[in-house]
This record gives sequence, structure tokens and C-alpha cells, in this order.
Amino acid sequence: MKRLLIAAFSAMLLLSACSPTVEEATAAYCEDLQTLLDTLIAQDIQPASAVDDVEAYVDDVKAAYDDVASSAEDLDQAVSDQLEAARNDFDDAVSSISGAATVGEAFQQFADARDAYTAAVGETLDSVNCQP
Repeated sequence: MKRLLIAAFSAMLLLSACSPTVEEATAAYCEDLQTLLDTLIAQDIQPASAVDDVEAYVDDVKAAYDDVASSAEDLDQAVSDQLEAARNDFDDAVSSISGAATVGEAFQQFADARDAYTAAVGETLDSVNCQP
């Protein structure tokens, strides 16, 4: 049983180490979007183009789109992970306030938790902006 727990914990650490940050996932997504755009406009398909050229172009566009879809999933997961961690921190901070405390006594702890959560959400909003 102990080995199973160690293996599960090791797997969680390995998976979390492989997960991109929101910034990394955003950069990959933006890069893949740019590649898709470049792929769409790079080909000079004309009425006299060979069918093979058109098929190759369509294949390149499909591959570029698949990369965008994959990086969008990674970005979605990274954003979800970041926001979930911030929410968990907020929940932990608020739930650690004594039930016997008055609002005045607990206000600073609550305000700190609220401000940290607000900052995390703001950082997430800022980090998913695909501006060069």
C-alpha cells in the first residue's frame, strides 16, 4: 500500500511538472495561431494549380489547426489549474477564520484572502492576452 501511495504521489509530481504555466500555454497558443495564419496565407493557389498542390495546402492547414486546438486545450487546462489553485487558497484562508471572531476581528484576514484571489484572477486575465 505504501508503494502504491508513493507511486501515485510521484506520478502527480511528474504530471504537475509537465503542465505548462498559463504564460507558457498562452505563448504556445499564440504561436500556433500565428502559424495557422501564416499557413493560410503562404500558399499561392491559383486556377492553374495542380490538385496535389491544393491537397498539400489543405493538409498543411488541417495540421496547423490541429496544433491550435491542442494548444487551446493546454491553455484551458493551465488557466483552470491556476484559477482553481487561487480559489483553493481563498477557501482555505476564509475557512481558517474562527467562527467566534467578529467581522471586525476577522476583516483583515478576509480582506487579505479576497485581495490575493482578486490579484490571481487579474493576473490570469492579463496573461491570456495574445498581444505581441
